[in-house]
Amino acid sequence: MYLKDNRKLIFGIILLIIISTGVFFSLKEYNKPLNQNGQDKTNQNKIENFIKKVDLTLYNNNRTIKWNLDTEKLTSIKEGSIYEMDTINFSALEAKNEIYSGQGQRAQYNNEEEILTIIDQIVIKKVELEIKLNKLKWFQKENKISGLDGVKLSSPNFIINADSLESDTDLSKIIFKGNELSKARLEWR
Repeated sequence: MYLKDNRKLIFGIILLIIISTGVFFSLKEYNKPLNQNGQDKTNQNKIENFIKKVDLTLYNNNRTIKWNLDTEKLTSIKEGSIYEMDTINFSALEAKNEIYSGQGQRAQYNNEEEILTIIDQIVIKKVELEIKLNKLKWFQKENKISGLDGVKLSSPNFIINADSLESDTDLSKIIFKGNELSKARLEWR
């Protein structure tokens, strides 16, 4: 009888150890931090901080020109002081009337300096004008736009090629600039 009681006791202890171990590991797994998708954060190397398909609105300093920006992906960097965008479409409006529209491949908005920089294959359309450039900077505080790294303005009557341009926000007064290697030039059609 003594042997049978010991077997029951040993069986009970083993069963208690198995149950305790199962409960311990279940609680440990339950308390792991999860990301937004319910996945374990400890298995991720980098947490993405972006939003897809975003519409933004920016104004010039006297709020007469409004830029609507649509982007496929908006990424916040440096705690919201810089935003990076992929595949950007924009339109500039003055008193609810579109004055021009455009697109670019990538953009960065510096929230502290209030500067929007658009790069890669930028095309701006204003009535019969089309401006192609590689880099566009919009300085909100100064109501100024700069085009850099090659600029081409096309209209039905002429083409202007330049190294850079400077303009007001509504593109009503544009100054084209060349450099010591390539002068700005005008070609009549």
